[in-house]
Amino acid sequence: MTLFTQPTPYAEAAAPLFTVPQPPVHTAPAAPAAPVKFEHPPTSEQQAILDAAATGQPLVIEAGAGTGKTTTLKMVAAAAPRTRALYLAYNKAIAEDARASFPANTQCSTAHSLAFRQVGHQFKDRLNGPRLPAREVARFLQIPAVVDLGKHALTSVKVARIVTDSIRRFCYSDDDLPAFSHIPTIPGLDVDPDAMYELRAQVLPMLERAWEDLQERGGRLKFEHDHYLKMWALTQPTLPADVVFLDEAQDANPVIARIVEAQSAQRILVGDQSQAIYGWRGAVDAMQEFTGQRLALSQSFRFGQAIADEANTWLQLLKAPLRLSGNPAKDSKVGVVYPGQAILCRTNAGAIGQAMAAIGSGLRPALVGGGNDIRNLARACQDLQRGRPTEHPELMAFSSWDEVREYAEHDAGGADLKTLVKLVDGHGPERILRIVDQLVDEHNADVVLSTAHRAKGREWATVRLAADWSEPYNQDGSLNRGEAMLTYVAVTRAKDVLDRRNLNAAEAGGIGFRNLVEDEERAALDEPGHIPARERAAVIHSPAEQGGDIPRTPLGPVSTVADGEGSANMNTSEPEYILIPGRGGGVEEVHVDGVHCPGCNVGPGQNHRDGCTVAPYDVHNVWTGKVPEKLMQGVVVPDPPRIYTDLPTDMVGWLDYAKHAADSEKSWKEVKEAAQQKIKDWCDANGVDEPTVAGQPACSYKENKPGGQLDGKALKADHPDIYAKYYTPKKASRPFNFLGRWK
Repeated sequence: MTLFTQPTPYAEAAAPLFTVPQPPVHTAPAAPAAPVKFEHPPTSEQQAILDAAATGQPLVIEAGAGTGKTTTLKMVAAAAPRTRALYLAYNKAIAEDARASFPANTQCSTAHSLAFRQVGHQFKDRLNGPRLPAREVARFLQIPAVVDLGKHALTSVKVARIVTDSIRRFCYSDDDLPAFSHIPTIPGLDVDPDAMYELRAQVLPMLERAWEDLQERGGRLKFEHDHYLKMWALTQPTLPADVVFLDEAQDANPVIARIVEAQSAQRILVGDQSQAIYGWRGAVDAMQEFTGQRLALSQSFRFGQAIADEANTWLQLLKAPLRLSGNPAKDSKVGVVYPGQAILCRTNAGAIGQAMAAIGSGLRPALVGGGNDIRNLARACQDLQRGRPTEHPELMAFSSWDEVREYAEHDAGGADLKTLVKLVDGHGPERILRIVDQLVDEHNADVVLSTAHRAKGREWATVRLAADWSEPYNQDGSLNRGEAMLTYVAVTRAKDVLDRRNLNAAEAGGIGFRNLVEDEERAALDEPGHIPARERAAVIHSPAEQGGDIPRTPLGPVSTVADGEGSANMNTSEPEYILIPGRGGGVEEVHVDGVHCPGCNVGPGQNHRDGCTVAPYDVHNVWTGKVPEKLMQGVVVPDPPRIYTDLPTDMVGWLDYAKHAADSEKSWKEVKEAAQQKIKDWCDANGVDEPTVAGQPACSYKENKPGGQLDGKALKADHPDIYAKYYTPKKASRPFNFLGRWK
């Protein structure tokens, strides 16, 4: 699913890279930096790169997953200590890590940091300025209240958001001026080419007007870091370096790729063309068109040969020139893990489904990147279900939830919305929001959830792929390269064990392992007839029930848990066993015929000893199929039973609507009072009590005649008879007030 993300702040503290003439300053010479130490001598591939770099010619290095590309660049920089090297990092975090480990002759920075020193600092006040609501952007750009697109229409607020996103896409591009190509295709309008053309025709003048404003220091629109990067790029800057390293070149923004290509210095591009997964937001594979000697890094240090073989399956499908070799020191496995240190999903909706399943199994999940994207998506679904329009970029073209359902079911562009529709229809946005609120940080998590996009650059010991992966082919049978690349990224995140069972289902198109995928989807939806994971964990299994390859653990065969050795061998001589959720969120096996607790060695019916970490209950039991009610409750707090005072769902929607209006009323009251005070001050200064506009009355600011007020309390005390004669009782009022979380 498309993600709309905010750019990372790039105001980094580092030595200036662009020299401005200054008076000479005499300082003591700096102490020489300690030489960089490497864990191992260069491999044959790394030595070939060092030899090629020494020639000063441009290089393109195809570096597979986990092959030590950053270490190789450090070796290149260290081999020529007298050259000025510039390492352009993909983001600020990578740049900061690189500064701590690259040789002293290398300046590590992001392109935004370079641009800030030359251009961005001039717009510092605008960078720190307040956000401008979409309705104010629409008003400033003079967007009509409703933009007519023939069979479709969009409100001014939605169009304002499209303009903002189009500006970002323009800033990522290497174009000099805004154009049609920078205006994104809108889900729901992509089925109507005429509507999309009309939208682009009407938005382009607004886009041009917005760009003009952003180039002015006193402009009104919200100024972002990508804006000064674009302005800097348009000056055709020269980077003061003898050699420029461009990391993650396969996903470079065109604006950055153009700057690097234009340099006269030696340029070394490094990346993995099979990990080019950000084309949807305008990134280009700078390695593809770049002219230079091509070399490769194929020896992975991250995982062993079993995972390398899986990666090579996808590289072969992509017809990539590279094939990976596994680390001979690592005995990695492709097998079964539960739950796995990380679960990688194709979509945000798949991630929230996994969060539901994890919480229902008593695990504490974390989501890489946090839950804001999902929270915003759930609220957008909530709006559509209640008959209200939404401004969410992925759903703004739909006027009702039924339209989303139909689009997801029947249009090729809506395939990635199917899981979202299942989740929302099965649970409702309210529960999704509650699940997001139960996410924890990675440090405190039992399992880490991530989309494949967010997982790029990360690695975990054990990784399981979720159920929302689809086959990497289009409807006409051609390869969907984007899906195949994303899958390659996902399978190369594991170091020790990779669980890719759900890919079997995706590749089979619903045959073979499809039951595993459907089972996982039911786990998220709690569909009728599905046995929850927490209940399955307590059901006795025997080898005869399993079939196929069954991983074994030190306590016997298991259908859902891989042992620490990752062994996939079957051990049919072991007795049946059960799984008991542990206090720390993990699971432990207990023999049926070995009735003593493995944590403290007590027998059935006896209290656990202090410090036992196996079973979460006071009394140890060996279950024979019936699951204790306490275990089935999990950790998700169920909805309380309805009582007669509970509002129905549609009334809760009206309550949210009333609260939103009340909040807006408060904010607009402040604006109204401030605006009126400005006019009052002008009237006082100019002696006017009825100002006009074009000669027509506009408002009035006149002094009232003096009046008075009756003191009712004094009258009642001094003349109670008169007070009683003229007293008129008021009818009882019934004020409406917000309470609880609506207050």
